[in-house]
Amino acid sequence: MINPKTSEQIIHTLSHASLGARPHPSLAPRPLFDPMADHAIVLYDPTIDDKPIIEVIDDEAAEAERKKREEEAKGPHKSLKAILGIVDVKKKQEIKVPVVIDPRLAKMLRPHQVEGVKVCLLMIYKFCPSLTSW
Repeated sequence: MINPKTSEQIIHTLSHASLGARPHPSLAPRPLFDPMADHAIVLYDPTIDDKPIIEVIDDEAAEAERKKREEEAKGPHKSLKAILGIVDVKKKQEIKVPVVIDPRLAKMLRPHQVEGVKVCLLMIYKFCPSLTSW
């Protein structure tokens, strides 16, 4: 290809970058350190700290039942996605992961300092939700 103003040849080099044809691999979230290790200080454990309340479970079941009734009320017409069983990939699932203090730091912390770190983390999660949506 030639530049019409300067009549020099334009050289295009290939970048070998993917142009979006292949989706990026999605890695499952995991804790940075082993929460089951000896002397591990776990600040947040979703298996213990997030016990759902019975009322919330009932509300979720009622909501699912309501959505099912709405789908049935729409009639026999379904979208092509529903017929083919295509799941919308853009919906992000919130996966909760244990938060573990670095073992090298945990060795040096005293018990009252561990409690202080837990309180600080609790305040961040409760009162600053914009900081926790990484």
